[in-house]
Amino acid sequence: MERSPDRPVRFGAICSCSVRLPERATTHRPATYGRSTCRPASWCGRSTRFPGPFGYDTWPPDAWKTAGGANTWAEFAIDEKRGIGYFPTGSPTFDLWGGDRKGNNLFGNTLLALDLRTGKRLWHYQALHHDLWDYDLVTGPKLLTVKPNGKPVDIVAQATKYGLLFVFDRVTGKPIWPTEERPVPQSDVPGEQSSTTQPFPTRPAPFARLKFTEADVNPYLDADERQRILDIVRTSRNEGIFTPLSITRRQISVPGELGGANWGGAAADPETGMLYVRSADQPALHEPMTLVEDSEAVSRMAPQPRYTGRLGSMFFASNGLNAMSPPWAQITAYDLNSGAIKWQAPFGVVPSLAARGITNTGNNYRAHRNGPVVTAGGLIFIAHFADRTVRAYDKDNGKILWEKKMPPNFAGIPSVYEVNGRQFVAFYGSSFESPADGNIAWEAGEQGSQGYYVFALGVK
Repeated sequence: MERSPDRPVRFGAICSCSVRLPERATTHRPATYGRSTCRPASWCGRSTRFPGPFGYDTWPPDAWKTAGGANTWAEFAIDEKRGIGYFPTGSPTFDLWGGDRKGNNLFGNTLLALDLRTGKRLWHYQALHHDLWDYDLVTGPKLLTVKPNGKPVDIVAQATKYGLLFVFDRVTGKPIWPTEERPVPQSDVPGEQSSTTQPFPTRPAPFARLKFTEADVNPYLDADERQRILDIVRTSRNEGIFTPLSITRRQISVPGELGGANWGGAAADPETGMLYVRSADQPALHEPMTLVEDSEAVSRMAPQPRYTGRLGSMFFASNGLNAMSPPWAQITAYDLNSGAIKWQAPFGVVPSLAARGITNTGNNYRAHRNGPVVTAGGLIFIAHFADRTVRAYDKDNGKILWEKKMPPNFAGIPSVYEVNGRQFVAFYGSSFESPADGNIAWEAGEQGSQGYYVFALGVK
């Protein structure tokens, strides 16, 4: 069972729900795992730790009084047979600076397996230590049964914002393929202590690019704009994945806080053990971090100076296109019986480029708000905000079998359902914004087009 981020899920007499909390450099109330009960609660799991419980030593003393975030705010999954809930948690606050939360910060950026009947932590895996990039685990974990060594194993697969895919035995928490701690770049911000290593899976391979080199500058820009982008790439702090923000120069994050799999970014096929990940390569360009001015709230939180930076500062060209070369968004099909990538296909088009016959780019703009659904009939349905198009892919090879441009900009995950023996697929779209002048990356929806768009399957 998986859940959408907008409603609770009932398991017996227990009601599980997600929680959203502030993500800025202010005082916060500590977060829960994202679980409440329909009866008096017998426990309350805190993802920022009280003195005593496991994980407290991964924070400064008394950090629980002010630290926030680390909550499950989007999808989670439930193994109904075993009564286990799988909760991916978000970033501790503040997202881009952690000088007041030195340590690995359990249980931030962690996949938590909890006994839903008692609240006992069965196992956990922290996919990112001491987050400085807003790389919260927001993609829903997917439950499958696969045969990596010829014998059935029940697994949970966790895709990330930063292009890595982790796969675990969902009973024991043991990685199906080894993971390893690798050295990563270190912060130059006063008071910051970035983690010296981060975990990487040795298999499966990443589904997004993890660095932005000079050779990766967008080829569909004019010479002057390409040179401007190239100069930024050369002068910014740009050491690939997990490059911390800086106080002395700009910094490039790859694949960026709005890149990778993000919200709603994966769908699983229980019949085949295939996992389909929708992703975007959307680098972020952050200006140097700035000192937060003194205030009563800040003084209560920490005695040392605090720094902040702008979240969601994407690296665009002046015409709205991605500064990076294509593919800008794609769907990756993983065979989790072997951990191999079976195919990758572009997701979406840039209408202005498609008019020139350039259709293999994908489109990163708001790709993180469109999720896939896979059917037993062999299809992957997904819509795209930027090109206003709904599509059906062949789940075996990634070829587009059907597509139709529609009036709105689409958002969300399609719903496939049956009424009186007839199958339908529903999409939601709206028209709440328009591109800025000179932006050629996407098209605005038609005014008044907000609503649901429903198609009958098997009907021409």
